[in-house]
Amino acid sequence: MHSDEQIFTDALLRILGSLYPSGDQLLTSFLYGMPGTPHWNHRIGAEIFVREHQYIEALLFLRRHGAPFLRDISIGSLWSMTTNFITENYAYISEGRLTLSPNVSLAQQISPKSLSILSQALRRSQLFNPSNEVTLYPLVPVRVMACFQSRHFALTGSDGLAAALEGFETRLPSLLPTQFPPIEGLIGLPKPTSTWLCINSPDPLVARKRACATLGALSLTAIRKERYLQIGRSVHGGHCTLSTTTVSCSPDTEPMTPRIPSDIIITKDDHPWLEILSTLFDSEAFVQKSQVRALEYFHRAWFDAPRERFPTLCMALDSLVSAQHRHTRAAIDFVRSTINEPIDQNRLLLLMKLRGAVVHGAAPDVYESEHYEAYYSQYGEDPICDLELVVAGCLRQRIFLGELIPHPDPHADIIKQQQQLGRLPHNMRGRSIIVDD
Repeated sequence: MHSDEQIFTDALLRILGSLYPSGDQLLTSFLYGMPGTPHWNHRIGAEIFVREHQYIEALLFLRRHGAPFLRDISIGSLWSMTTNFITENYAYISEGRLTLSPNVSLAQQISPKSLSILSQALRRSQLFNPSNEVTLYPLVPVRVMACFQSRHFALTGSDGLAAALEGFETRLPSLLPTQFPPIEGLIGLPKPTSTWLCINSPDPLVARKRACATLGALSLTAIRKERYLQIGRSVHGGHCTLSTTTVSCSPDTEPMTPRIPSDIIITKDDHPWLEILSTLFDSEAFVQKSQVRALEYFHRAWFDAPRERFPTLCMALDSLVSAQHRHTRAAIDFVRSTINEPIDQNRLLLLMKLRGAVVHGAAPDVYESEHYEAYYSQYGEDPICDLELVVAGCLRQRIFLGELIPHPDPHADIIKQQQQLGRLPHNMRGRSIIVDD
C-alpha cells in the first residue's frame, strides 16, 4: 500500500531509477533552464539515457496510481508525457551541475531536498492533477433547441457557444460562433456552423472517445431507416482545442456525423438521457467503461456500409455483454433479459451464430456465412437490419434505462398521406425480429 504523499516519491524514484546520464539507449537530448521560465531561456544542454524495461515498469506504476485518464491513453503517449515532465524539471535533478556521474542512475544523484521539490511538481503535473481543455466539434445535421451542459460536455447552438465555454471556465474575446474555425485569425476556409459539441477533458484522445460516445448515443435518437440513410448533403469536420494558454485547430479531419437526410433535433426531452451519459463518463468501473466503449462502436457503425457495419455492431453488443466465456449463450441471455418485448429464441440463436461466425473468423465477410443464407431463407429479413435493431434496443435499455426514446419519423406526415392514398401499405413493420423504430 502507498500513502498519498508516498505515491509521488515512489513514482519519481522508479522513473529516475531507470534514467542515466550515459548508456546505450538515448531517451532524449534537450536544452533546459529553471522550470517555468520561457523556452528561449533554456540554454544548457543535456542528454538522458534510458533502461527501457525499467522505464516501462515505472510508466505502468504511473498508469495505475496517476490521474484516471492515463488508463485511457497509450503507453507511448504516457512515455512522451513523462519524458516531457523530466526535461521540464531537469534543473531540480542537475542542481547546477553541468555533468552528472556516468553509469549512476538519476535517482542516486538527486538530493533529498530536490527530490521533495520534484515530488511536489509531479503532484501538480498533468500526470496526477490534470487540467482540462475544451475541444469543439462542429455538427451539421444536428439542431439544438435546448442547450445541454454538464461538466464533461455541452451540446449547444451557435448562439449559446460563448455561454457553454464560460461554463468550462474558458473565454475567447475573438469567438466567431457561427462558423468553423470559430476563432478569428485561425487558418481555414470558414464554414457555416449552427451547432457545436464541446468536450471538456484532460487529453485529446479522451476528448475524441467522449465525442464518439456522445454522438453514438445521439444517433440512437434517429429511427433506423434514417440513421443509416446517407445523401449528398454537405457536412464538414474539423475540431479546435482550447486550453488556458493555447488554441489549436485541425480543420481537415473527417466529419463526426454522416450525411443523414434529416436533422436530429435536441430538446429538453433529451436532457434526462444526456444526464445519464454524463454520469457514465464519471465512472472508472469496468461495466460503465464497457458501456462507453459500446457507444463508441455504435458511432463507428453509423458511417459503415452494411457489410462492415455488422462486425462493428457485434463489437458494440459484446462490449455490453462483457462475457469472458460462452459468448454466444451470454449474448442471447443478455438480449432476452434486456429487450422489453418477446423475441423468437430460435431466430435470435441464428442471429448470434452469424455474429459468432463473423467475429471469430469462420466467415470473414457476413455475406459469406452459411447462417446469412439460412437467416434470409427462414425469416425473409436481412440479419444486418435485425442486428441494428437489437443492438440499438439493448443500448437504449441497458445504458439509458428507457429514457432515450427514438425521435418521431421526420417523414411521418408524408407516409400517412401516402397510406391514405393507397400508395403505401398500412402495416409497414415488415418481418423484423423486434418492432422497428
